[in-house]
Parts: sequence; C-alpha cells; structure tokens
Amino acid sequence: ILFEDLEGFIRKGKVFLINLNFNLYRGKGRAKVIFSDIPENPDIIIYFKVRNLNLSEFSTSINKQIYISGLMNIEGKFKLRDKEGEVIFETVDKRGIKKFMNFGAVKAVMALANENPVKQMAGANFSYRKIKGKISVRKKYLTIEGLAGKKGENQFIVKGNPFGTSINILVHGRTNTIRLKDFKKRIKNALTVIR
Repeated sequence: ILFEDLEGFIRKGKVFLINLNFNLYRGKGRAKVIFSDIPENPDIIIYFKVRNLNLSEFSTSINKQIYISGLMNIEGKFKLRDKEGEVIFETVDKRGIKKFMNFGAVKAVMALANENPVKQMAGANFSYRKIKGKISVRKKYLTIEGLAGKKGENQFIVKGNPFGTSINILVHGRTNTIRLKDFKKRIKNALTVIR
C-alpha cells in the first residue's frame, strides 16, 4: 500500500476523522476512518473503495501458483467494536484487458466457495466474463454471496463466457455461511489444494 494523501480533523470533541488516498496493486483507493466515543468507549469505523485493482499482481502476491487477470473494484466498511463488516467486489470491463484465471486460481476459488476442488481439467487457462460477490462478517460468522448471477438456489461468484474454455463457480444460497474459525481452515485448505 502506498499512501498518497492523509488528512485528519477532530469533530465535536469525541470524533476524530481521517481521510486518506492510497494505491493498492495499481488501483486507486480512498478510505475514511472514524474514531468515535473517545475515550469512554472507543470505536473505529472504516469505509473504503479501491478502483481498478490489478488482479494479476494481487493474486500472485498471495501465491505464485494463483493467477487471475483483469481489474477489480472493491468497496467495504468495517465496524471494529461490533467486529462486523462487508466487502463487495466486482471485475471491471476494460478494452484490451483479458479476463482469465489459471488452474491454481480455479482450485483456490472453488475451495473458498466450499466447492469440491477439482483434480484436473483440460486447458491451462479459463476465461471468465464476471467475478462479483460480497463477503460479510457478523457475530463471528462469515457469509459469501455470489452476485454475478443466479441459477436456482445457487449464486454465481464467477460467471464464465458462453464459448471457449471457460468456468463458472457458484455458492449455494443456503449453505454459504460459515464460522470465522472454520473459514480460516478453509483458507489454509485453499492454499494447500493448489500445490
């Protein structure tokens, strides 16, 4: 993260506000951090947006065997006192930018979405039309929603192209909530299956 601009001020004696601009994997970000109820019962609320995050740089920073090309917009908010928040993410269509993921990325996303990880598929890269979803944390539970489309009770988190070597990845609308501590195990599993 490269911070470009930072500005803060105190409002009404008990609220401190910080606005900042930053770069994240070539994307432009803005955040507002609000410190409230100082000093009695301090709380921190964070609102943020990132535009045009470079998915290839982001994915390979997690694991060199995961590659997803494209650009993504991300926005979210967190309330630290309540230990809750949400993040909404969506890929961006931009002329000249191809959208595909390698087999390692497919296996990792499927493991995170609680789909059975695939052992092998034909082809090295899989195109996609859209990645769109929402991750929410409330009361020690995490919910993953696919917002790229629906098919019955399933929600698309990755929607493929109608032609060529493509992939769809779905989450089930009724079984998409998991305890946070179990989700940490799922992340470890997602990073293990790509080896």
